[in-house]
Amino acid sequence: MKKYIYIIAATLVSVLAASCNKESVNQEGDSLETPITITAQYGNLDTKVAYTESGSDITATWQTGDIIYVVFNGKVNTLTLTSGAGNVTATFSGSLSGSPKPSSILACYVKDVNNASALTVSGDALVYSDAAFLSQDGTLASAAKCNVYSGTTTYGDGTNISCTFGVSTSICKFTFSNIGADKDAAATLVYNSKGVALARASFTVANAGDNLIYLAVPAGHFSGEQALEYKCGANMKHGILSASQANFTAGQTYSLTMALLDGPEGGIGGKFSVSATKQVYFSKGNLQYTRTSTAEDWNTGTWSFMDHQGNFILDETPSQADYADKTVVSLFGWGTSGVNPAYPPYYTDNGGDYGNVEGEDNAGTDRDWGVYNTIDNGGSGWHTLTAAEWEYLLKSRTGGTVNGTPNPRYAYAMINNGSRNVKGLILFPDNCTLGDVSGVTWSTLNGTTGSWSTRTECTAAGWTALEAEGCVFLPAAGNRTGQNVSGSDYNAETPWGQYWTGSYKDKNDYGLRAKKMLFSAGYDAYFGESRVPVGCSVRLVKDVQ
Repeated sequence: MKKYIYIIAATLVSVLAASCNKESVNQEGDSLETPITITAQYGNLDTKVAYTESGSDITATWQTGDIIYVVFNGKVNTLTLTSGAGNVTATFSGSLSGSPKPSSILACYVKDVNNASALTVSGDALVYSDAAFLSQDGTLASAAKCNVYSGTTTYGDGTNISCTFGVSTSICKFTFSNIGADKDAAATLVYNSKGVALARASFTVANAGDNLIYLAVPAGHFSGEQALEYKCGANMKHGILSASQANFTAGQTYSLTMALLDGPEGGIGGKFSVSATKQVYFSKGNLQYTRTSTAEDWNTGTWSFMDHQGNFILDETPSQADYADKTVVSLFGWGTSGVNPAYPPYYTDNGGDYGNVEGEDNAGTDRDWGVYNTIDNGGSGWHTLTAAEWEYLLKSRTGGTVNGTPNPRYAYAMINNGSRNVKGLILFPDNCTLGDVSGVTWSTLNGTTGSWSTRTECTAAGWTALEAEGCVFLPAAGNRTGQNVSGSDYNAETPWGQYWTGSYKDKNDYGLRAKKMLFSAGYDAYFGESRVPVGCSVRLVKDVQ
């Protein structure tokens, strides 16, 4: 939301500056009070606090108590409504501080009687408060209280002035077709852009399985996907708006019908027990870091999840031992979350101590990529599983049946990611029940010896079906030692997956070591440790609340 505050503030500052500059030759009359009357109307009639809805049209009307602020000569002047309450067009009267010319430009803003705190005067400046964006209740009236209306006109003769007002925000009318059996339950809906909450509504679910929610959102275009996060008790769902869908025009309403997906923004809907009392959601793909600076400064990049669970960075051989010539990194040394600039994400120096933390499961931000970083397409609140949590997930949890096998936890598999076949490990969510699935050929589950030759195989459509059931796929992306990537599904017939935990191991003659989860042909999924400079995959999780 901070981004939007700055946009509004910049707009007000630029208007004030323009007013001051244009009237700088007329300073001698600052003490004068010049009468003025403005006939005001709305150019976009589909956003205002007092309005009625007819189909997709919303008609706005002025109300008793509405005020117009007029910025002239660096001063904020107040005009009050004298006639036209209840109509689309109304008259406001008052006076200006100073001596305007006919061509003097006036910047005008509405202080809405139903949202008096949205626009206030502090000294000679207008102050916009956006708190309403994050405290909506899902109704049309609540959404409209977020609006700020503005327009410009010239002084003319001071009496026959008209000003058409536009609004700086948009209203979305969301119809969700699958909220679930949560009638009369308390819920929240948050609209996010890259993890930043732009708007939030707290409400009571009106009807099980179908609900209509109004949400005022900042107008304009925000880059990348926009996310909706719905939460009702322990139930969490999310929706994604593409960049084109989220290109909202100020003063317009948008009717959007969506089927929400289980799980949080950036996540998969399946719930996985990692202890007797804790469940998590997995991210929608492995973690990657992309350098955004043109300089050799890796600390200005962005963190994101890969768009498909079967994706990982192609096997490329960097020309430098420090891996710094890469644009994207997806095999990380342990402790390279970026909290310490001395150990950036590409770091592979064997001499580094990478934070030198002590303790078996002494979780800390220096080695937990999710705790320290906001994920560009997943927001915040993610973290790295400890070794004990990985072990519980793979070895101890119970529930459900897959292809006749009770208590399924994982399977060696090969899936199609839409462009090629990729080997890896499928994790089945708690209480998962699956039989015949089109496009899926089942093989050994929870085997004592992993094998690529007895793997489960999924076509692209088959994997899509499993993913919709909450299944997680961990690609066999190999590892990186210095500048050399090996053991990945791109360069090995029998690849392996190596995923860091958040657990420190110890220090021996070769340096610090941390724990990781491994899988490869000939072995059941197991646990080991590596020196911290070794680059391994990272898959983050978010707690089920």
